[in-house]
Amino acid sequence: MILGIGNDLVDLDRFRRVLERRPGLIEKLFTEAEREYALRRSDPTERFAVRFAAKEAVLKAMGVGIGAADWHEIEVVRNENGRPSLSLTGRAAALAAQQGIEGWRLTLSHSEIIAQAVVVALGAEMASPLLGPIGAQPLPRPGAIDGGGLVPIVTPEEMNAIDRAAPEPVEELINRAGGAVARAAIELLGGAYGRRVVVLAGKGNNGNDGRNAASRLRAQGVHVTMINAADAPEVLPDCDLVIDAAYGTGFRGEWDAPIAPPGCLVLAVDIPSGINGLNGSCAGDVLEADATITFAALKPGNVLGDGLACSGELAVADIGLDTRSASTHLVGAAAVASWIPELASNAHKWQSAVWVVAGSPGMGGAAALCSGAAARTGAGYVRVSTPGGAAIDLPIESVRTDLPSDAWATEVLADLARFDALVIGNGLGIADATKEQIRQVVAAATGRGVPTVVDADGLTALGTDVSRFVSATTVLTPHDGEFARLAGRAPGEDRIADARALAVESGAIVLLKGRSTVVAAPNGDVLVSIAGDQRLATAGTGDVLAGIIGALLACGVDPLRAAAGGAFLHGRAGALGWRRGLVAGDVIAHLPAVLDDLTYLRP
Repeated sequence: MILGIGNDLVDLDRFRRVLERRPGLIEKLFTEAEREYALRRSDPTERFAVRFAAKEAVLKAMGVGIGAADWHEIEVVRNENGRPSLSLTGRAAALAAQQGIEGWRLTLSHSEIIAQAVVVALGAEMASPLLGPIGAQPLPRPGAIDGGGLVPIVTPEEMNAIDRAAPEPVEELINRAGGAVARAAIELLGGAYGRRVVVLAGKGNNGNDGRNAASRLRAQGVHVTMINAADAPEVLPDCDLVIDAAYGTGFRGEWDAPIAPPGCLVLAVDIPSGINGLNGSCAGDVLEADATITFAALKPGNVLGDGLACSGELAVADIGLDTRSASTHLVGAAAVASWIPELASNAHKWQSAVWVVAGSPGMGGAAALCSGAAARTGAGYVRVSTPGGAAIDLPIESVRTDLPSDAWATEVLADLARFDALVIGNGLGIADATKEQIRQVVAAATGRGVPTVVDADGLTALGTDVSRFVSATTVLTPHDGEFARLAGRAPGEDRIADARALAVESGAIVLLKGRSTVVAAPNGDVLVSIAGDQRLATAGTGDVLAGIIGALLACGVDPLRAAAGGAFLHGRAGALGWRRGLVAGDVIAHLPAVLDDLTYLRP
């Protein structure tokens, strides 16, 4: 199975000049055997260049940068047939082993001007025909923006206030930001000397950050070309990296970005130029970034809509600003791990019991998916009740207790005190009589303080009267259409503001579904998860999410955190599945892998 592919090109003339100016590099880059083989030629440049290309291609195949391993730990050798192959030792070998790489294929070639190496990393076939590729990771990598704790998110207006409150002069903040951009650029490039960078700079502080970074890069041997964003050509000059410092998070209007040259990387400063910093929308063409570095805190435009899609790898640089006033945060894996309690040694099933009231004729799958997800997330006991009786097989671990077809609220309320959480609404239907039963149960659960997830048809039943039935122990989980039924208006471009407004109006926790999931509390606190992707756009995954949140509530997790943590678990479980053909049941099957990995992140 191919686990990675790396390709690298080396300009022979440039490489020859570098070696002539810095002959000590030969010993630094190449092993004794490699040096001995190359120096048999009167001009060893071609042999040195293809070997250097091979070393860089190996690092690319493993997805790591220069510095992850010593150059001598990646050696080009020749087998008994004279065919070039690779020998890895030390840190390089350890990295390969961690990634399940068991072998390599290498091809070397050159012309009069270019040397090239192509590397293929091979490993055992690792896939489950039922679940998806085993090579997928349950959690984001530790350095990912959502791999750690909570990351503050502030609006452009809030960021301006934070800037103004800083004791340092703006020139010092620009200097710090420019340093962070320069370091990010060098990391992307895998080095500085001889690299070519185009800096696209506007007239504001975003452009000032870019200009500061440009001067730092020049000092380290980078060939820098400065281009004024207002006068940019249609196609940017050939380069290894474009630094997009044209316009920042306060940009309004429309701007068509120039075209980046083929094969180059793009680093956005603060946000890809042209993206609205408040809501992530864009008007015009945007330079899609391979990475975006922002300062002190994320902005909503980094994590919403087109902004998330165009930002590439997100990073926040600490430049000494105080962001403790932020009321919105991005959810990371370590934060979720800290929220989920460990099971006590004397735990029993009734300490985390969930009652799922769901399903109807033709919609029995909703009850099955919801209850299955609750069990897999850690509910000790799951009861499933369907008015009129379940019309589909339920998970064997669930306890089936049928309800009468009509006037079933009384039976639910009679036994509700035994449960730690209630999930209601999935697949129940929207007949008037059913709506009335749902409203009775939700109102009583609220009055008794039973944490409750209301989803799907339950949301339709509550409608714009939602505030009469719910409280801060209730989690509402609408998609855009259901949001409109609750709020009397569809969500707009500022999804954070809209979710927060509905939470305040209703008094409940509101989870607004989408590519980025926004979870808001009545006190104004907001948590955002970017864990999910388009794989979850399939029938039944919403039922799975409701069951996950119900289980977290039953385990004692605070409702805001249960909703946000549930969205994170849901997204990461989906990310373990096939990129095409994922079904809701696959997400349930992957939940234990995500939960198990989270245990290693607990403080």
